[in-house]
Amino acid sequence: MAGAWSRIGVVRSVNPAKRELRIDPARASANRAEQLKRVRVAVCGGETMVCTVDAAKSNGDGWIVTLGSGVSRDAVANMKGATVDTERRRTESVAPAELDAADWIGLNVVGADRARIGVITGCIESPAHDILEIETPDGRQVLLPAIEQTVESIDLETRTVTVGDIAPHVISDAH
Repeated sequence: MAGAWSRIGVVRSVNPAKRELRIDPARASANRAEQLKRVRVAVCGGETMVCTVDAAKSNGDGWIVTLGSGVSRDAVANMKGATVDTERRRTESVAPAELDAADWIGLNVVGADRARIGVITGCIESPAHDILEIETPDGRQVLLPAIEQTVESIDLETRTVTVGDIAPHVISDAH
C-alpha cells in the first residue's frame, strides 16, 4: 500500500472559480463523500497535491468536493482527470469495499480461524470485480475474487486480510 492513502475516485470536471472538483467515485467509495477532510490529488505529469476539504457532498452523479482556500484556482483548473486519494489512519480498520484491491498487494491472507492462507502478490482488474493473486506458503498460486462474499475485513495495522469460506470461489494452480 502506498502509505496511509487509499484511492477514492477520478476528477471528472472542475469549477476553478469555486475550487470545486466533481469526482466519479471508485465503486468502493460511493458513500464516503461527507467524511472527507483532506485529499491527495495526483494530476497528470506526476505532480501530487495534498488539499484540505471545505465541503463535500454526494449527488446522484458522483461527488462535489470544495477544496480549501489554500489551493489556487489555477491548480484546480489543472485537476481534471486526476486521481483522488483520501487519508487513512494507520490503525483504522477498513471495510473491504473501501480500498482498491491493488492496494492489498503485500498483505497476508488468513481464514476466519486465523490460519494463514498466503500473501497477496498481485491483482487482476476485471469489469465485474478485482481478482486477488495469492501465493500460498507451499508456493502455489490461487486466484480469489475480491468480493464481499469472500473478504470479511482488512486490518491495516496488522497488514491482514481476513476471508471467510473461500472454497467455492478459489481457482488454484494445483493439478
